[in-house]
Amino acid sequence: MTTVVKLRGVNRTNTKKSWPYDQYYTGERDAKYRKNGYGENNWSGAKSLESYSGCFTRNSMHGRGEYRWRIRGEAGGLFCNNIRFGPGVQSDAKMNNDVGLWRGSQLVRLAWSPVSPSVIPDFMATPLGRNFVEAMRTLLTASERQIGETNSAIDLLKKYGADPKMAVDKWNKLYPKNCTDHNSPLCPVEFFEFNYYNKIYKILETNTHLNSKNIQDIFENLETPETERYYAWNNSNEMINMFTHSFQNEYQRDSDEVDIYSILSGARHHFRRPGVDEINSRTLLLTSYLGYTSNVAELVNSNKACANVMDSQGNSPLMYATSGDQVNVIRFLVEAGANVDNFNDSCCTALGVALIRYMCAYKDISNNILLQTFLPPPEVPIPPPQAVEWNINRELTSQNITGSLHKNSSKTKNISSRKIKSLMSLKDKSPKKVDAPTKLLEETDSFDSVSEEMDIYDKALKEYTIIVNNLLIGPAPTNLAAYAFQVNDMIRDIENMEDEQKKNTDKLPKKTISKAKDTAKPSKDNICTSKDIIDCVSMSSAERIRLDMLNKIKQTIFELLINGADPRLVRCPHSALFMAILSNSPDIITALVEHGADVNEVYRQSMNYSPLDIAISREFTHENFNVVKVLLECGADADRRVPYSDNSDLNGVIGVGPTLLHAVVARNLETDIEEEVRYQLVDLLLDNNCNPAAQFLGRSAIDFAMSKSIDILEVFIKSSKTNLNCIINDQNQNILVKMFCLQYFKSINGSQRLYTLTNLLLYGADPLLPCKSGDEAYANIFVFATKTKNDPTKAIALSDDKEDYKQAIDLVKECARLLHIRWIQGGLVKELVATINKFKHRHWNLILNEWKKKKCIGLWVTPHRCLEIWKILGTTKNQIYKDMTVLKHLLCIVTFLAWRYFDPDKRDLNLGSKVTAVVKGLIEKDVRHMLNQYFGNSKYAMQDLCWKRSYVQPETMEAKNKFNVCFECALPLEDDYILCGVCKLVSFCSLDCMRVNIDRVSCHPCSDDLSKRYFPESKPLVVDILKP
Repeated sequence: MTTVVKLRGVNRTNTKKSWPYDQYYTGERDAKYRKNGYGENNWSGAKSLESYSGCFTRNSMHGRGEYRWRIRGEAGGLFCNNIRFGPGVQSDAKMNNDVGLWRGSQLVRLAWSPVSPSVIPDFMATPLGRNFVEAMRTLLTASERQIGETNSAIDLLKKYGADPKMAVDKWNKLYPKNCTDHNSPLCPVEFFEFNYYNKIYKILETNTHLNSKNIQDIFENLETPETERYYAWNNSNEMINMFTHSFQNEYQRDSDEVDIYSILSGARHHFRRPGVDEINSRTLLLTSYLGYTSNVAELVNSNKACANVMDSQGNSPLMYATSGDQVNVIRFLVEAGANVDNFNDSCCTALGVALIRYMCAYKDISNNILLQTFLPPPEVPIPPPQAVEWNINRELTSQNITGSLHKNSSKTKNISSRKIKSLMSLKDKSPKKVDAPTKLLEETDSFDSVSEEMDIYDKALKEYTIIVNNLLIGPAPTNLAAYAFQVNDMIRDIENMEDEQKKNTDKLPKKTISKAKDTAKPSKDNICTSKDIIDCVSMSSAERIRLDMLNKIKQTIFELLINGADPRLVRCPHSALFMAILSNSPDIITALVEHGADVNEVYRQSMNYSPLDIAISREFTHENFNVVKVLLECGADADRRVPYSDNSDLNGVIGVGPTLLHAVVARNLETDIEEEVRYQLVDLLLDNNCNPAAQFLGRSAIDFAMSKSIDILEVFIKSSKTNLNCIINDQNQNILVKMFCLQYFKSINGSQRLYTLTNLLLYGADPLLPCKSGDEAYANIFVFATKTKNDPTKAIALSDDKEDYKQAIDLVKECARLLHIRWIQGGLVKELVATINKFKHRHWNLILNEWKKKKCIGLWVTPHRCLEIWKILGTTKNQIYKDMTVLKHLLCIVTFLAWRYFDPDKRDLNLGSKVTAVVKGLIEKDVRHMLNQYFGNSKYAMQDLCWKRSYVQPETMEAKNKFNVCFECALPLEDDYILCGVCKLVSFCSLDCMRVNIDRVSCHPCSDDLSKRYFPESKPLVVDILKP
C-alpha cells in the first residue's frame, strides 16, 4: 500500500509499507550457532505464512528441501543460496504441477515438448545421431574430494610468519563473523564444507568438446579408465551448473522425493496436469514460433516467464522464433535477456538452426531425410559411448518426435537400447508400466480451458500443430540420402592425373575450348553474384515461394548475428561457414566472417580442410566461383597447402601437400562451363598470391597445366603473379626448357606450340637467362636447344619434327633479339637523360654538344620509341623521369639526331650537322605536337599488360652479362667475337651470323655499313628504319 503523508506542509517521499514478520528455526546448527544441516524454518506475518524444511548451509537454504505457502501451495526440489536451483516440482492449491528445472521463481527447462514433429532438428532422435552429437557434448568427470579439518586461515597465518599458538587463537578474526559469500576469499568455505558434506564428497570437473581440436586427446588425458564420466544434460553453462549442483547433493535425495529421472527424460505424464507457470512457459515457446509478439511480450514482462526457458529437448523460445523466421520476436527476446548462444540437447545454437534451415531450403532437403542428409555414414559397429547419461533417458525425450515422422525399424531400436546408457538410482526406477508415450502426451496437451492462460495455450497449440503438420509430415524416405557434408578428396584427383599421364605419356593435352587464342578473359565484374538474374514473370509459384523463404531465413540469420550470435559456437552438424559454403551464399559468408567466424579454420573431421579447401573441392559452377571469391576477399589464405598423408607413412603424419592450384588443374571435368570456371578459379587464385611454382610430388601447378591443357597454361602465362622463369619441376626445368624437351615438344601440334611460345615470350619468359635440365646447366635456352638438336642420340626421335624444332628456335631467337634491341635503346636513353639532367638549365641544342654518342642515338632510337622508354622508366623511383623539362629536351635531341642520321637514299652522316634557328623551331614545334598526342591519346596509355611486367622491361635491366651474346644466334660470345664497328653496341660470334643478320630486313641499323666493310662483293641493300 502506498501513502503520501504531509507533515508541516512538506511533501514526503512515497514509501511502500513494510510488513513485519516473525520466524523461528528448529534443526541442526554448527559450532557458531548458524543454521547448518537439516532443519525447518517458519515465517509468519500479516501478509503470508511460509515455511521451509530441508538442508541449510551457513544460514542459507542450500540443498534439497521443500518450501510451502499456506495458500499458494508448495515447491520441492533443489535450493542454492536461498533460491530454487535445479529439478523441482511446484504444486498449487488446485493440485496442478509445474514441473521442470527451476532458477528462483522461474522455470528454465520443462519436462514437455510439443507432440507435433519438431520444427528444430533433433539429432539425438536416432542412435547414429546420438553417437554423432556425443563428440560435441560437454563431459563432466567425477572425482572425490577429501575435506580435512585443517583450517586455511591458520595455514595462511603460519605462511606469513605467525606463531602457531597465536594463529590458533586469532584465525577467526581473519573472516567476518557472518560471511556467506561463497566466492569471497574471506569466506572459510572449506571449514563449512567439512561438516556439510561429512568430510568427503564428489565434485565434477568440466571437459568441453566445443573448442577441442582432437576429441581423443580428452579421453586419453583422463586419469584412469575407471574414472566416472558423464554427459552434461546440455552444453549451456546454466545447465552444467545445475547438473553439478544436483550431482553433489544427490546423497540427500530420498526415493519418495522429486522424480529427477522423469523430469529430465520428458516423462511429463508421471505428474499432474500443468499449472500456470508451466502453461505460460509452454505458451511462450509456441507463440515465439507463431510470431505473436504482443503475447510473447506479455508473458515475459507481466507473467514473468523466463526468456531462456527450454522444452525437454533444450529448445528455447529464441530457437522456436528462429524456426518461424520471426525477426521481431527474436529482437524482443534478446532485449528481454535471452541468451542468443544457448545450446539445445543436440548441441545446436539458434544460429546453427537458422543455417540448417537455409541449407535445407536451398538444396530442397525435406524434413523426412534431414537426419540422413546431415549425419555422416555410420561406423560399423557403432562405437560405445565415452560417458554415461545421469538421470536422463534420451530415448524417451525423442520418442514423441521420431514417431511422428516415420517408423524406426526394430533393428534400430535394438541398437539404441544396446548403445545408450542411463545412470540412475534404483529408487528412481518406476515399477509401473509406462503406456505409449505419444498417447500420454496427447492426453497431457489436451484439457479443458479453466483459465485465461490455458485458453491462450490451447489456441496456440492447435495453430502450431496444424502449421507444423502441414509443413513437416510427409512420406517416409525410401532411399538413403547422400551425406551433405561429403568432401571431395583433392589429393585423389591429383594422384589419378599422375597415374593417367604415366600410362599415356605420348597423349596430346586436351584443348577443351576452341577460343584459346582469344586472349580476352571474361570480366570478373560480369560474373553473376549468387544466382543468375531470374525473370519474375517466368518463375513458377513454387520458385517464388522458395526464393521468399530463402530471403526470410537469410534475414533471420542476419538478425541473430546483429544481436550477438557467435558463429564460432556453431558445431552441429558442422561449422557455420561450412553450411554457408554448401548453400552458395556469399552474403551469409561475409556476415559470418564479420561477426567472428574464422575463415582459415581447419576442419579435422573433414580431411583437415579449410573453408577455402571445401569450396575448391566442390563442383565448378559460377555460384561456387563467387563463394571462392568472397572467401578470398574475407582473408582466406590462398597459398595454403592441402593436407597430405602419405600412405607409406604408418604413423599417418600429415605433411605438406599440393596447392589449391594443383587441385584445380588436376580436376577431371566434362562440360565447357566447368572448364570456363576452372580458368576463372586459376586466375583468381593467382591474383590472391597462390604460389604457382610450389611443387608437389616433384611438379608445380604450372607443370600440371602444361600436361593437362594448353588453355590452362595460357591462364598462368597471362597472370601478372606468375614468374615464367621459375623452376617448375624436380628436373630443375623452367617452362621454356620443358617446351623444347623432345617428349613434350612432340606432344603438341605446331600451331599450339608457336602460339604458346609467342605468349610466353610476350608475357615475360626470358630466353637469355641461365637454365638447367636435371643437373646440367646451360647459359641460356639456345644452348640447350642447340645441344638437343645436334645430339645424335636424339636425332631419330627428332627426325619427323626437325623443321618444326628449328622454326620454334627461330621464333624464340627473334624475340630474344627484340629484348636485346630494347635493352640497348633503354641504356642509350638513360645515359642521355643523365646528361640532360646535369645541364638542364641550358637549351637543348647546347646540351647536344655535351653528348658523345650522337650516332648511336640517331641509329637506334626514334622519338616515339623514346616516349615508350620514358613511360617505362617513369615506373621506377628515380624522380628524373617525372621532370617535363628533361622530357622536352630529350625529345628535341632525339628528333634532331633522327633527322640527321637517317636518309633512306643517301647515307650522309654530315647532313644537317648544325642546329639553325629554323631547324630548332621546327623540332620544338614537332615535339609539342607529339607531347599533346602523348598525353591526350589513349593509345599511348600503355594498356598492354606485357608492358607492366618488370621482367619484360629490359629497359630497366643492368645485367650486361646476359646480353653478352651473338646478335644473330643468341649463343654466348667466345673470345673471337666480331664487334660492330659502326655503333659498337652489338657483336656477332662469326661472319656467318653477321651475313645472316645483314640479309635480315629492318633488323640492324648498321647493316649497310657492315655489308660494305665485310662483304663488298655483295649487292647493296636498302635498309628500312628500325621499328621495334
